[in-house]
Amino acid sequence: MKGAFKDHLVDWVAKYLKAMHGTKWSEEIMSNIDRRVAAVPSFSGLQYFPQGHDFKQWTGDDSKALMKVFLLAIEGHVPQDMHSMVHYVDMIRLFGAPNRLCSSITESKHIKAIKEPWWWSNRHNALGQMLVTNQCLDKLAGSHADFDLLLSYTMADENEPDAPAIAPQPDAPVIEPQQADDTDDAEIVDGPTVLAYVALAKTPYAEGMRGLEVVRVICFFSFKHNWEVYPCTLIQWFEKIGDCPDEDTGMWMVAPSFHEDGSRNLAVIHIETVFCAAHLIAIYGSEYIPHSLNFYHSLDTFGSFYVNKYADHHTFKIAS
Repeated sequence: MKGAFKDHLVDWVAKYLKAMHGTKWSEEIMSNIDRRVAAVPSFSGLQYFPQGHDFKQWTGDDSKALMKVFLLAIEGHVPQDMHSMVHYVDMIRLFGAPNRLCSSITESKHIKAIKEPWWWSNRHNALGQMLVTNQCLDKLAGSHADFDLLLSYTMADENEPDAPAIAPQPDAPVIEPQQADDTDDAEIVDGPTVLAYVALAKTPYAEGMRGLEVVRVICFFSFKHNWEVYPCTLIQWFEKIGDCPDEDTGMWMVAPSFHEDGSRNLAVIHIETVFCAAHLIAIYGSEYIPHSLNFYHSLDTFGSFYVNKYADHHTFKIAS
């Protein structure tokens, strides 16, 4: 993943811009791309890149997080249909790995045997420390297996029919049975909450994005009427741009809705009509964004947005 994205796509973009615009102007464009990445609104579970793509040490997690926003950040600077990875399918079939070979197994072992022992070392002549760490981990794993085996034998012996019964001690304390816990796992419990700025609200008689409306949450509140509590939220409506996703990016486009007098199109909806959180990324076009723009200003600064279907796998299923 890191090779296909960082070593191929990101480096290709830099080389393309340099070939088309020269060194000085290509550096300015890459700087604007970095500002676009840094201006992406926050979203639960999505990594934030305040410096854009310009960081020294790339990891697999960095690549997976950055690729969720990089495509929209280069829009307007790189032709969207020029660098397509559709040829990867044929190349993998011709020169790819044998059937049933999965590299995730070796990657997981690489983390346990190399990365984590390196983090635990003092970084000075780390190889010897890493080897000792792996030896200790192997011995601990072997001891754990032995203890599990011994415990299984002990439990089997206790279940033998001719095992002698243990007489109760006369002075042993009496342990009262615990009361059953009436807490329902499905109930809402106290704990930390995450407030999303943008959400998808349900509309009937349609599937996917056609059956959902994008709204921006202003606040949550509740009121009581005839002794019944109604949890609600104040929202601003967003309007879909077109009746299908964008042809180049494959993402739906939306814009905030306003009345004729310029005021925001607000409404109060029941909280149960909120389906899930959504991540919006501005449609940058070919414009350059100022250095002073922060990510928490994006939703109020730009006039149209993409619904980022790559934010997580749930959104991908819904917004594709």
